[in-house]
Amino acid sequence: RDATLELATLSIGGLRCKSDVRTRLTASGAALRQAISVHGLGKRHVDHHIEIHHDVAHTDSSLNVHAACDDRSHSIATGLLTIAEHANHCDAGQVFRNLLLSETARAEAIPELEVLADEVAAAHGAASAPVDKHQLHYLMSRGLDEETAIALLVEGFMQDGFSSLENEGFVAEIRAQLAIHLEEELKR
Repeated sequence: RDATLELATLSIGGLRCKSDVRTRLTASGAALRQAISVHGLGKRHVDHHIEIHHDVAHTDSSLNVHAACDDRSHSIATGLLTIAEHANHCDAGQVFRNLLLSETARAEAIPELEVLADEVAAAHGAASAPVDKHQLHYLMSRGLDEETAIALLVEGFMQDGFSSLENEGFVAEIRAQLAIHLEEELKR
């Protein structure tokens, strides 16, 4: 009751990864902020399945998933959001953003909503796109080579996946781990 859970996943390792996280909001005032950032490289296959169940009224949730996929990697993110009958005055949203870094990379976003109450705010969105050529050109015009410019764009994209979280120390630690990972990848 009247509590907030912040849950973050930084998915940066493992050839085949499967994550299944299910959360139930069972008391008025409960809130969930969940964020996932995925870095797909090589033949990496990452599958995140998230379920968020609003069982009672006056609960909030947000899910943000950012996947940056390169080479032949494949990311799948499924978000099942349910709002029970009579669970009015809930605010729930999920956003999936995919950055495709190669022609052979794949990313799937599967938002699922099951809303049985009438007075709620429930939304979802999904987008997949390659690196923005204008952003890349801007960074390269400032003296960065293409590989470094793309690495910076990927880092910013993946860090943005955690922007909904409020625990600054937690977010700083995640961003530090991400920076170390991307720096190591750039050296390869």
